[in-house]
Amino acid sequence: MKKMRFYGWIAALALFCLPRPAAAAVTLTVKASGGATYTTIQAAVNDVPGSLSDDYYILVQDTWTYNESVTVQGKATNGYRIVISSDGALTDRPFVSTTTANAFTIKNSSVTINGFRVTNTGTYAVYVSSLDFSLTNSSVTAGTYGVYVVPSASGGSVFVSSNALSGAGTGGYGFYLNGGGTANSVTVSSNAVSTANGVYIASNGNGAVVVSGNVIITPVNATRYGINLNYLYNGATVQYNDIRFTAAAAGYNFYGIYPTYVFRAAIHHNTINAPVPTNNPLFKGIYLVSSPDSDITFNDISANPGSGQSSWLYFSGTTVFSTGTYIAHNILSALGTNTTGLYFVDASQTAGTVSNYNDLFGFKQTGVIAAVKYAALSNWQGAGYDAQSVSLDPLWVSTTTATPDFHLKSPAGRYSNGSWVTTDTSTSSVIDRGDPTWDYSLEPTPNGGRVNMGRYGNTPEASKSPSSGSVAILETGEWYPTLSQALTSLSTNTITGDRTVEISAGTYLESASPLQTIETNSYTLTIRNASGVNNVVFDGALFARTIGLDLKLTDTSTAVVSGITFKNYTTYGIKVTNGSSVTIDSVTVSNSGTACIYEAGVKNSFDVVRSSAAGCTYAVQAAPSVSGGSVFVSSNALSSTNYGFYLNGSYANSVTVSSNTIYNANGVSINNNQGNTVVSGNLIKVPVTTTRYGIYLQNLSNGATVQYNDIRFTAGAAASVFGMYLQSVYHPAIHHNTINSPDPTYSIYFNGVYLVSSPDADIMFNDVSANPGNNYYSAWLTFSGATVYSTGAYIAHNILSALGTNTTGLYFVDASQTAGTVSNYNDLFGFKQTGVIAAVKYAALSNWQGAGYDAQSVSLDPLWVSTTTATPDFHLKSPAGRYSNGSWVTTDTSTSSVIDKGDPTQAYSREPQPNGCRVNMGRYGNTAEASKSTSTIGGIAACGLKYYDGTQIVTLACESACDAPTSKLRFFKEGVIYGLPLVDIADPNASTLRINVPAGIKAIRKFP
Repeated sequence: MKKMRFYGWIAALALFCLPRPAAAAVTLTVKASGGATYTTIQAAVNDVPGSLSDDYYILVQDTWTYNESVTVQGKATNGYRIVISSDGALTDRPFVSTTTANAFTIKNSSVTINGFRVTNTGTYAVYVSSLDFSLTNSSVTAGTYGVYVVPSASGGSVFVSSNALSGAGTGGYGFYLNGGGTANSVTVSSNAVSTANGVYIASNGNGAVVVSGNVIITPVNATRYGINLNYLYNGATVQYNDIRFTAAAAGYNFYGIYPTYVFRAAIHHNTINAPVPTNNPLFKGIYLVSSPDSDITFNDISANPGSGQSSWLYFSGTTVFSTGTYIAHNILSALGTNTTGLYFVDASQTAGTVSNYNDLFGFKQTGVIAAVKYAALSNWQGAGYDAQSVSLDPLWVSTTTATPDFHLKSPAGRYSNGSWVTTDTSTSSVIDRGDPTWDYSLEPTPNGGRVNMGRYGNTPEASKSPSSGSVAILETGEWYPTLSQALTSLSTNTITGDRTVEISAGTYLESASPLQTIETNSYTLTIRNASGVNNVVFDGALFARTIGLDLKLTDTSTAVVSGITFKNYTTYGIKVTNGSSVTIDSVTVSNSGTACIYEAGVKNSFDVVRSSAAGCTYAVQAAPSVSGGSVFVSSNALSSTNYGFYLNGSYANSVTVSSNTIYNANGVSINNNQGNTVVSGNLIKVPVTTTRYGIYLQNLSNGATVQYNDIRFTAGAAASVFGMYLQSVYHPAIHHNTINSPDPTYSIYFNGVYLVSSPDADIMFNDVSANPGNNYYSAWLTFSGATVYSTGAYIAHNILSALGTNTTGLYFVDASQTAGTVSNYNDLFGFKQTGVIAAVKYAALSNWQGAGYDAQSVSLDPLWVSTTTATPDFHLKSPAGRYSNGSWVTTDTSTSSVIDKGDPTQAYSREPQPNGCRVNMGRYGNTAEASKSTSTIGGIAACGLKYYDGTQIVTLACESACDAPTSKLRFFKEGVIYGLPLVDIADPNASTLRINVPAGIKAIRKFP
């Protein structure tokens, strides 16, 4: 084989794939050395008949140099072709060389030139003034223009592909076409062009133009153009080109792609590189003049123009024909001191323009509009552009070498010269950074379920996502590298049974979402961690993902998500849209934007249980779209910057928020729900930095039950705090809650339970303790607006205890709120004003009782165990027994005076014995944790009955009649009837007093 002396950019394979004539064609052979029909190419051309009835192949069978100027003209091709080609069996190409005229002059239609080395030191190497011309697999060197085309009419084609085009002239082009208003199909593809300028196509009317896959290397020693397009009214597709500018001369403009009056240009997947700042040239990446409705996507542009004034994308003239310009997935990276990312000459060019999901890195000005400069990306975004774009080093492999490599670095896999390398130690931040709705199906796996930015986005050479792990659909045996692909498979195939998507251990950097809505066909879709695996993590930090799991369901579908961690997403950790029944169980979500867990439109039931959510605006947010369903949030750890749970409904649903630990700015907010609402058993810790709410309920026409909650405020700022805030909540039942704010450091404005137009409220068995300091007015119970719907407010068995100098127990904004109100059997302790009605203050409890309220209430220190510790304990002290962490202690030396102080008609059956036959006040009244009574009334107690057994005085035990004594032997004392309990004479508690009963001889029990 002869040594290849040229072909720096043409694949060697092309040398062995040159066409040979079809069997039906007429072949004329040429061999300068003899042995063929002709010794010159022109002689063979001359023998082609004037009117063709077959294809004619002029086949050159040696590699000699043909010093001639070949002209083809005057042939009526009649739908056939004249092909001038080297023989495909040759190991090298023949030369066609001339110094006096064009090497090829084509004035005839339907001519193909294939497989030559063409040289001409004059103006044109190949000159074409006809239609349907092709030049392939050749090298062309000219003084000025490699291929120069001036079509003679419309309706034909020009095809120039897989050639090496070069020239020594200072103003020429590798390929030049001026249609003069004709309209032809023009394709310039896969050529290696090394000339003063690259490709020029002008005045092609409504013809189609494609410039694709060319490598264009241009030295900047004057004004230079990589691709120059003019007056193309049917637009142009400019794609997959590699444009490189070498060292530049001072003060010259050089343009990567320059469309002028090109309608609807599609400019995508190109690279433009100008790495050398020598002489401070004026760089323009893509420069559009009156080229409306252009799509500029997936381009890489890198340059260092030094101090030369330069723009990466430049727009002037008319940019809108119908839709405006679309700019996305480009990576624009700059070095230099006078650089602009996007430059609009005046504001009219921005009309209709959409620019987003780009990487705009290193610019002096990110954007300019009509001389107004926007320096940082944030300034540019403030002007309404590139909201999801970034300004990050793209981490290309290399842009400063002779052969730049714009592949993005990735340890997971980067394409390099036909294979994949995994030796990168850093990861490009623009992998998986494109528009999440954009197709990414051409990218290899793992692809993160999202398209990459830049030249290789959505191509087989896209750098791989660094996500680790795998996803399987157990019932079908399908395996996927990403959850998005598994969900997409489920969304595009019919589900015929329960489906379990099992995720192996690993870190997944995707935003998981199906391409279509999933229909489960009455089966259950479960998305969970693999059995025994705890480290399934979806992390959105590296690529600023918006949503961790975007689960889109039909209204009849059922789904369960469990055992997965989602963190660092910008909008939602988990977002559920529609569905019939959805359960989120044992997941962990953190630092994920608006809501860690968000549902919109789930129809029947939405449950969040045993999960952890932290670091979002809302830990759990629900937005029901119909009535008749339920929301159940229970046994979770919730922390957020606004509310732990937030619901805004306008529908009638059952909403239950129970047994959660909530630590955040605010606790629970439920709004506009017309169904049943229950907030129960939650521990809510609220740091006071501004106005804060423990529980906020509004517009609940069916009322609410708020019970067994423990609300704690910690000091942080002078601000208003509300333990519970109810507005327009009908018939609320507020009972057995604690509200505590013990630290007076910042003198807060404290509101315990604050009701606005919430009529017929029952407020019972609550403990409210606070020390708001000395500056702000505070009230433990506040009533404003309408308080009566049918019966008025009922307030009983509460313990309200205050420290501070400006405190009020019960505050009625005006007298109308007192209508129907019953307040009694409360402990109102330590207040500046026990009550206020319409600004009339009642200081002492006796004054308040004189106004007709709280006749049987008291003002006594309740003797709680502790309200000032980090974990307050509102159990009442009692030597007879106090509940503490699962057991009963009897070490107290004092007794709370509000034990057995409740309404004597109120049930007390849940209290343990001895219970004094009367309910306690406060949080634990009539519960299994009520402190025990020291009274002789209730249970087994000493009632003062004693006898002498011959050696000592023995106290006998008594049963209270109110506890249904088992003994028929009764004892009457001070208006109370006791029973004398009987035991077997062998019982260790048996006294020596005996009595004969139908069951036999029994003993009266001793005390204790």
